[in-house]
Amino acid sequence: MMQSFVDNKYLLHFFNALLKSDRFSNEAEIREEILSFFKSKTNISLEADFETMLNNLDKKSVQIVLTLINKLTTGRNGTTIKTKCGNTFRELKRVEVYSKLKNPFASFWLGNSYNHSLDKYSKANPYYFLSNDDDLNKWKEMSKTKSFYVGPKNNSNSIDSLKDWSQLSTFSHPFKDIIISDRYCLKDKVGIKLNIIPIIQNLAEKTSKIENIIFFTGFNELINNSISDAYELIKGQLDEIKINYTNLIIYHSNLTPHTRCIITNNFFIKSDDSLDYFNSNGKYKTKGSLLTIAPVFKINKSEFNDLIYTWSNILNNSRDEMKYGNVSNNFLDLISRDLVTT
Repeated sequence: MMQSFVDNKYLLHFFNALLKSDRFSNEAEIREEILSFFKSKTNISLEADFETMLNNLDKKSVQIVLTLINKLTTGRNGTTIKTKCGNTFRELKRVEVYSKLKNPFASFWLGNSYNHSLDKYSKANPYYFLSNDDDLNKWKEMSKTKSFYVGPKNNSNSIDSLKDWSQLSTFSHPFKDIIISDRYCLKDKVGIKLNIIPIIQNLAEKTSKIENIIFFTGFNELINNSISDAYELIKGQLDEIKINYTNLIIYHSNLTPHTRCIITNNFFIKSDDSLDYFNSNGKYKTKGSLLTIAPVFKINKSEFNDLIYTWSNILNNSRDEMKYGNVSNNFLDLISRDLVTT
């Protein structure tokens, strides 16, 4: 489940901007999107409580804010609001907070100034950090979705074609963890070099260091039927393009889902076909497929839970010969700790 940390100053700014924006303006539409996100797509941790926030307002403002608080706190679709979470905001004394908070999916909405710039926080953590000044633009970035047609003949005028993996760079974002799950994506050397490595490279353009790169593939669906060969090839390719990472691990199992997908701390990418799209001359291997990218808080909850349960089952029950490499602060453990409810 997504977790949003909201300080009092930002919440007051948001309420004020929501009231003042022209009802039919683009800003009003975006702020209603954010309100919907706050209500039904994320748990919220507030810096203080509502009473403390109201103490600094005049009577007229109190009545208006109380109406908005009621709107925020009702009809939450199973999500929660916690107050008096000041300790979490005190963690912002340090620039890197992910290892302390251990929230796989989170965002910070900050009206106050803290020890470091938002840019530094963003580079050090797999979270979006939004402020009073840039919340609308950052929201567009963290909430955007996109579908690509992949294949030699695109008959749709409404869906762009994916012509090469560099187009994924528009979804580049800071992340610490990435899971790539495809039963056949590690079966071919050329496919790994021309597809899997460019996917990671383009998504990670804004990432200073990846903590965990995790692969799930089919049992023995590996180059030379060797998990160590697949590992060394990927490691060599990542080192060659200077991807900074800590841990790389491969699991191969008959239980690996048929769903071909990628998940990071912010986005979910799903393919209707194998992720092995392009061959050595740049031509399509697939006859036609759809690649969909969406933030994790917009994906189908039931499908997401099924994937997490399956991956966790593989992780926890794999014999030594079914895995290769190392992983720490396991992303899946963090997600499984608090699976989204269906």
